[in-house]
Amino acid sequence: MSLPLVLWLDFASEHKAPDNPLGPCHPYKVKRCSDIQALPQMLASEAPDVLCFDFSYPGPTELALLQKTKLSYPSVPILMLTENPSAELAIWALRSRVWDYFIKPASGSVIVRRLNAMTPLRRHNSGQHPRRMLMPDRGASGRHIFVDNPPREKTCKVIPYLKDHLHEKITLSDVAHLCCMSVCEFSRTFKREQGMTFRDYLVRLRVDAAADILHTTSQSVLEIACSVGVNDPSQFSRLFRRHMGTTPSAYRSMRREQS
Repeated sequence: MSLPLVLWLDFASEHKAPDNPLGPCHPYKVKRCSDIQALPQMLASEAPDVLCFDFSYPGPTELALLQKTKLSYPSVPILMLTENPSAELAIWALRSRVWDYFIKPASGSVIVRRLNAMTPLRRHNSGQHPRRMLMPDRGASGRHIFVDNPPREKTCKVIPYLKDHLHEKITLSDVAHLCCMSVCEFSRTFKREQGMTFRDYLVRLRVDAAADILHTTSQSVLEIACSVGVNDPSQFSRLFRRHMGTTPSAYRSMRREQS
């Protein structure tokens, strides 16, 4: 079985990505492309599973290229790296159906974890529905890729527990006990099976649930924060912006404009 292909589009004018941008150990094949003119032919011939646009400070030409590529290959998820940590660019990326958005420097291990998380959807979108738009459903926690990962033998019972108790304080010892493991054993097993730490997984579930509520209700940001188990509104805003690239209020406005 061939390895999934990541086509790394290196358009950074400075601080070029290393020869192996995902690091030494990962289940992916990486091919590089730094010639805009050669991109259409390479996309057609290579049929990549994932596209990664690596920018320094993208201008109108580079951003137009990403949008055109997404329209031509809507079923291929796109990752975007940039040295420009602006809220405007993050919102632009979300509107352009970018799967995930990274501020450089971003470690290869972090990117690999996101690639692993989208594994269930990479091939699902081919075959009978080749034109279906593959995009992160950040506003629908019940269908999110982290929630719907295939059951894991040792940690599967944790996932429905987390969904049912998001509004409560959830400790590592609670979920370790649920799986009949020590805290250390559970932490190691969860990271191995789910591709990220338990804390990161829980934060993403809470942010996804909050995004869904922001989009579908008129509850205040404070009410939503408490409903997903984050009682400090400042902490909630920091977590939301870290994972969504924008503030809760800006996200709500943007989703309503798209509706």
